[in-house]
Amino acid sequence: SLTDVLEWWEKTKSLGPSHGYFPDPGKSWLIVKKGLEKRAKELFPDVNVTAKGHRYLGSWIGNEQTEDERQDEKRETQITSPLPGEVCKKDFVKEEVAKWLSDIDSMCEIAKHDLQLAYSAFIIGVVLSLKINTWNRG
Repeated sequence: SLTDVLEWWEKTKSLGPSHGYFPDPGKSWLIVKKGLEKRAKELFPDVNVTAKGHRYLGSWIGNEQTEDERQDEKRETQITSPLPGEVCKKDFVKEEVAKWLSDIDSMCEIAKHDLQLAYSAFIIGVVLSLKINTWNRG
């Protein structure tokens, strides 16, 4: 329940610093079921609250949105809230694929002059990144 999460959050804030962990509510996201947003915002006034989902460690947590929901959210965000980071899963994946394609294009240019360097960059950079993103999802 949200009260259990609140109890955990309060303990984390009080005990964390003695272990070198300093939770920052402004950088924290609480992902809740639809309909619980209002109550969550009451209990966690300094924490970002969403029922849509959010990026986490290079991956996505939450639900996919329909195009209509995404457009509604964009309008709401522009009008009522300056909070960054509310993107849907499709947009997140498109961004990641665009980054990977850019990396591959760069490695192709490098390969024209140094094939071993391009291969190393591919294995260490792109493949490892794909593995990490896959691990974060599963």
